[in-house]
Amino acid sequence: MAQTFLSHAPIGSFARRSGAPDRTCEDSTRSIMHRMTHAVATVTVALVAALLTSTAASAQEAAPPIDAERCAALVGMEIDAAEIGLPTTGAAVTAAEWVTETNGQCRVKGDIRPVDPTAPNITFQVNLPDNWNSRALQMGGGGLNGTLVAATGPYRYQPPGQPTPLQDGFVTLGSDGGHQGGGGSFALNAEALLNYGQHSIKKTHDVAMSLMKAAYSAEPEWFYFAGFSQGGHEALDAAGRYSDDYDGVVAGTPAYNVTMMHAGWGDVYKNALYADGGAGWVNPAKQTLLVDSVYATCDPIDGLADGIISDISGCLEAFDVQTLRCPDGADTGDTCLSDAQIATLDTLASPNDIGIDIAGNSVAAPNPIYNGGLLAGGTIAGSAIRGQYNLGLAPTPSNPAVPAQDAWHYQTGDTNAKWFVTGDPTLDYLDFDLRAHAERVSELGDIVDTTNVDFTPAHDKGVKILLYTGLADDGISPYNTIQFYDRQVAAMGKEKVDEFLKFYTIPGMSHGFGPFVAGFESLPALMKWVEEGVEPGTLTAIDTVAATAGRERPVCEYPTWPQYTGEDPDSADSFTCVTDASPVNTAAPLISGTPVVGSTLSASAGEWTGGEPTFAYQWLRDGQPIPGATSAQYRATPADQGTSLSVRVTATSAGGSTEATSASVTVKYKASVLVTTKPLLVTSTSKNVTVTVHILPSRASGDVTVTLAGRTFTGTAVDGRVTVDAGKLPRGAHVITATYAGDDAVAPGKGYGVVLVLR
Repeated sequence: MAQTFLSHAPIGSFARRSGAPDRTCEDSTRSIMHRMTHAVATVTVALVAALLTSTAASAQEAAPPIDAERCAALVGMEIDAAEIGLPTTGAAVTAAEWVTETNGQCRVKGDIRPVDPTAPNITFQVNLPDNWNSRALQMGGGGLNGTLVAATGPYRYQPPGQPTPLQDGFVTLGSDGGHQGGGGSFALNAEALLNYGQHSIKKTHDVAMSLMKAAYSAEPEWFYFAGFSQGGHEALDAAGRYSDDYDGVVAGTPAYNVTMMHAGWGDVYKNALYADGGAGWVNPAKQTLLVDSVYATCDPIDGLADGIISDISGCLEAFDVQTLRCPDGADTGDTCLSDAQIATLDTLASPNDIGIDIAGNSVAAPNPIYNGGLLAGGTIAGSAIRGQYNLGLAPTPSNPAVPAQDAWHYQTGDTNAKWFVTGDPTLDYLDFDLRAHAERVSELGDIVDTTNVDFTPAHDKGVKILLYTGLADDGISPYNTIQFYDRQVAAMGKEKVDEFLKFYTIPGMSHGFGPFVAGFESLPALMKWVEEGVEPGTLTAIDTVAATAGRERPVCEYPTWPQYTGEDPDSADSFTCVTDASPVNTAAPLISGTPVVGSTLSASAGEWTGGEPTFAYQWLRDGQPIPGATSAQYRATPADQGTSLSVRVTATSAGGSTEATSASVTVKYKASVLVTTKPLLVTSTSKNVTVTVHILPSRASGDVTVTLAGRTFTGTAVDGRVTVDAGKLPRGAHVITATYAGDDAVAPGKGYGVVLVLR
């Protein structure tokens, strides 16, 4: 069953140990808890827990609550460089505002000063609530940073309508990443670049620790980090580089390999889309054509056509871009793709080795071009074309690249080449040779990327990581996050990785938009794992897209994905997390043959997708299984007369089993039609002939048609009998045909007779 926290309790309502002892003391009870081996006896755990409770209670009593007066007194506070674990010249509080928002909050702002006087400050904000729950949550940034993360709102993809972490009693904090403004010019300064790449995380953390000690006379018991995109990158840095400082992190769609993403993907997109004057560029109309074809093919694979592609691997197997090829491969308009355009799409959908080692990796992950990553309008809810995230809106890019016009990865590559690699903001990215700057690109990877960070210390110190990505994301490909996860498994083994990292994938979600934008309780799940030792299993997400808001889906652990199993399509309980696709019925089974007692009926399996399933049959009488009727053929018995017969087909493949039931047929008695005449032998053409039709069973009623000597007579059977007056007949032998139309209980039938007229 999926874990769900949607009936919200406050985020900080888990049982906690408040007022933690000093983190710097190696013999502190918190250190004991974090470093305790599995061999420690249960009684020892109980003793340590008792010690924690006692220590925490006394510390909590000693910690005075923050209030407006004490908040104002923080303005001008200086934090010595010695209190910050990385090189700075100290920090200062520049503002402290008391805000009442369901609780009292002291919103503190300040600057962390650089060592290099030409480098920008790191601007930070730390929010100190008067209902502190002895927890702290650092929130990550986005893009190239440059905007102060105030950390007063919800964590990313928190379900709507819930109190924010700050309202729930967390100290929350964020920064601008070490520079102001979203452009790339900061990268010209080495200290600013290092702050962006990793150092601002630790520096902001340490300043917040000093402020908490000043405000509460205590340090937090639990310190968390949550972020998405660049913030997800920062979350992984927090866990991997600074594992002494954090207990758990939520890393959403992390831009952990920024250099590979910007330099590597930028180079791939530049060459694929814009070479030869844009011969391979795919315009928005063709993007829509591709998307509609992908969704028509792949949306039903998970068992439900809902605008969400859940089985991205099955989609890659099912979809063939060649079905959209223009005749002879030439570009003949927006209803097809040329060979050059297909070559572009194939390149973007494939892994690409760029030939430069970037933090231990040279392969740019594929993008989900052929399995839901390009999003277009039309039948897919909430997902108008996003040219800036996909393939752009013009065949020739601008210099500098223009947001919302040029392909997203071209834009980021352009910025990277100008500011990070060369320092030349005037260069034309179309003419830029990435491999000529391989040494600088590798150097950037070591500064900025988290790819080759060793997460073994995080595991050993008990840090927990909740990692997730959207499967429809073409801004940061899901395969990029999968590449990170696979790297950890290769380095440590899956068993060890499972002890501290849980990886979730969310179908239909792109980079903040898409057919399904999840609201799910990632932070409470992480807290329960960190603080209570309860591993998060399958979670539950609610859709926040306006047109489909409120529908639920399970959030499955990779590599599983949610397959629809029936019942309410808007309930997470109607889905099961599976690895391989169970067969999906696309056309119901059919019953052939005449449904009458004594006849043999045959069942077809129907049409299915999802591997090569085997089929089992169960015949049903009025919806109930008929004992022993388990083959594709069934002979109707008298017990079936007047009942509804159907057949249930169970298709089984490696992914599981799925059932489908045919439409029902009503079983009737087979009609026996007998024809007699009076007289039996007609001796003269002057005599009238009467034809009697007998139908068995004798209860039969309904229309009867008699043909005789080129004439047609009709009558209605009552109690299985009808008589018609055929009048005078010419000399000779005449064949009589009686056709019975059938009724509710007796099937149609036909009978024959002969009458001989002598003279």
